[in-house]
Amino acid sequence: MTPNRRGPWRVLQILNGVPWQKDTGGGILYAFDLGRHLVARGHHVDFLVATERENERRLDWADVSYSFDTDKRRSPISLYRQARSRLREYDVIHTHSKDGALVAFRLRFARKRPALVATVHNPSPTKRSLFRQSVRRRWERLAARCSDVVCVPSEYSKIAVSEAFGLRVDPIRVIPPGVPDAFLAAEAPRREPLEGRPVRLVSIGRICGQKGFDVLLEALASVRRTRDARLEIIGDGPAAEVESVKQQMRRLGLEDAVRLAGYLPRDEILERLWQADLFVLPSRAESFGMVYAEAQAAGLPVIGTAVGGVPEVIADGVSGRIVSPGDVSAVAEAIEDLLSDPKRLAEMGEAAMQRARGRFSWERSVDRTEEAYEAASGRASR
Repeated sequence: MTPNRRGPWRVLQILNGVPWQKDTGGGILYAFDLGRHLVARGHHVDFLVATERENERRLDWADVSYSFDTDKRRSPISLYRQARSRLREYDVIHTHSKDGALVAFRLRFARKRPALVATVHNPSPTKRSLFRQSVRRRWERLAARCSDVVCVPSEYSKIAVSEAFGLRVDPIRVIPPGVPDAFLAAEAPRREPLEGRPVRLVSIGRICGQKGFDVLLEALASVRRTRDARLEIIGDGPAAEVESVKQQMRRLGLEDAVRLAGYLPRDEILERLWQADLFVLPSRAESFGMVYAEAQAAGLPVIGTAVGGVPEVIADGVSGRIVSPGDVSAVAEAIEDLLSDPKRLAEMGEAAMQRARGRFSWERSVDRTEEAYEAASGRASR
């Protein structure tokens, strides 16, 4: 990486999880990847994490402090109590979740304070009850409105955050996450010809209704009427959601055709992507869709849905296909169409790799983050 042009900054990132927990989300992976690359630029980065005690772990490149809630109902109040005595140690407070809301609110009215940056990863939460969505949205809105700079991963998120939180669109900064360096550093191996062997499909995501695994399984059952196709799903989720997927597999007769790999570390995920022929994830909602970028970086054509920021990640007809969410027939047809032309499949894989390397590098993401920190520092010092 190039040396930092600004700073060095002393940064505290506040978030609500760690990458090594089983049900980790894309925003958490982003925050830790960003921290690692900021450190490589010469900045100092610490983390303050609201999580459960079993997730505690130390890192050799950054300090991680934890806010534990014994009843597992995480509150911004307990994290604020953990943070308030340390805030003046930093130049930038960077929040990634509702848990930084009270920190941002308190500092907004301080005479001398660090810069405040909020990254909103998912402007449209779909989990839990309407009441709990409302509470979470209010905390996130408070964090965003008290910040000097608001960042989002996609142009879609820019509009959604503006509408949800009542912010002007223009100042919101779009900073797409970068693909892990290992995905970009190595050339994907030449894949075996499709003839005479089962087709290998792969999908990655937290096992929940949002990711559309129920649609994918129905589509796979349709594809298997004409060809031998196997699917590996990488990811974990609540026990009830995993059991629902297993029940659907049994109902469709897919027990021998689908492998639930569970949580895997990044290096193993890259290996699985290299071994696959096609990546498919028919999500019902995505603010960005990092796994589509990672699959493309590994040289895989991808099938995604026309939701959220996904059309910004996939070039329809060039690096993969975009279909309507919830449409089993469209997913099955897209799989069949791509697999029916091995030459075009290989060309799409090459185009996908080039697209990921040109658009989703951490070099670009950290450049834009440094610019956001500089802008926030200017506003904080007024």
